[in-house]
Amino acid sequence: MLKSHEDALRYDKKAAEAGHQEAQHNLGVSFCEGRGMKQNYTEGIKWYKKAIDQGNVRSQFNLGVVYTTGPKEIRNVREGIRFLEMAAENGNAKAHNNLGILYLTGNGVPRDLEKANSFFREAADAGDAEACTNMGNFASRGNPREKVKWFRLGAEQGDPEAQYLLAEAYLQANIANSDRTKEALRYLKMAACAGHCIAQNTLGTMYSNGDVVPHDSEEGERWFKMAADAGNAEARYNLGILAEEAGRKEEAMIWFNKASECGLEEATAEMERLLVA
Repeated sequence: MLKSHEDALRYDKKAAEAGHQEAQHNLGVSFCEGRGMKQNYTEGIKWYKKAIDQGNVRSQFNLGVVYTTGPKEIRNVREGIRFLEMAAENGNAKAHNNLGILYLTGNGVPRDLEKANSFFREAADAGDAEACTNMGNFASRGNPREKVKWFRLGAEQGDPEAQYLLAEAYLQANIANSDRTKEALRYLKMAACAGHCIAQNTLGTMYSNGDVVPHDSEEGERWFKMAADAGNAEARYNLGILAEEAGRKEEAMIWFNKASECGLEEATAEMERLLVA
């Protein structure tokens, strides 16, 4: 552990014990996420609650997230909703978004699409990128223009999922517009460079097939490997196909096996075919 991080933790503990709410919040984060120390939800929750007692809105949100998505032994969805509502009332956009997800899925509350839409819109209007993506996915069904509008807002705020979905929307529209195609590629690469493995696999397919972009096998394989390293089953399968086409049967078997371990049936079938070939 870096000396500077040790010093920061030491300072936060001393300041937290003296009643400094930001330090209490920071300790809550460190304990719950295991930053520089062994993960300890009980201690983290304790410090979040101390910060909340002093009105810390970020702690309200974080504790809401811990209770609604944390491990079974500490999960308490009803309490989580209470803290998320508290944070939302205090203007936390991410809390609005998370409440929208809970109402959309019916997790801890009766499923209510109208309420979900309302929470997503409040968060999106406040500038939350993930909420913009959720508006595009769930609140704009049947309205392609509205969908694209929200995806664009999320994409411009740096949300990789919104960037990928916006690119897909442009590409699926089959618009013979070179500027729109360039925009699709730009957003697709932004998502891929941010680690979005489906975007990486999509780019790999496009370059390998010469679809929309000039054919470039090396570039296609590079994107496939990025996605495969992130655990994407389709990318692992695609690398198996490329290896087999190049006559590298052993390498193909390795990639098909990795894809099969992810549950991809096509990869299992390819392994069986190669074993009897």
